[in-house]
Amino acid sequence: MEVVVRIILLMILMLSILQLTAETKQVEVMIKGDTLTAKIDIPENMHLAKQEDFVYVEADSLAGLKLGDTIWPEGGHKDDLGIINYENEIILKRSLKISDDLRTTGFTLKIYVGYQMCYDSYCELPEELEFEVKYKCNKPEIENN
Repeated sequence: MEVVVRIILLMILMLSILQLTAETKQVEVMIKGDTLTAKIDIPENMHLAKQEDFVYVEADSLAGLKLGDTIWPEGGHKDDLGIINYENEIILKRSLKISDDLRTTGFTLKIYVGYQMCYDSYCELPEELEFEVKYKCNKPEIENN
């Protein structure tokens, strides 16, 4: 019986830690001028590796809108495998080419931000968040879903 109680307490503790980790992650998405920006806060004692399969900013296809390549920030540090790692935060950018029609009529765009947080000894599962950006009269508004 005592073993069962210990196992249950350990499971509760692990779930609490996972909940705390999930609450400390924050992603912000915005359009400023002709640039789509995603800021990912990286919790203390964690890092985010520059791996485009797991860290990305994508959007649904929309006629009259073209996204440029992802611009990664300078800095970070290379690990033993030569992979660049970022700590504290990372800001990914993509240029936008918005047609005159879309600038006039406005549009709603779904943005997908993917990331994978890692400790020195292991990585969490990759995650993806979805954002909806309403662009009206040259003024984008963000709604987090």
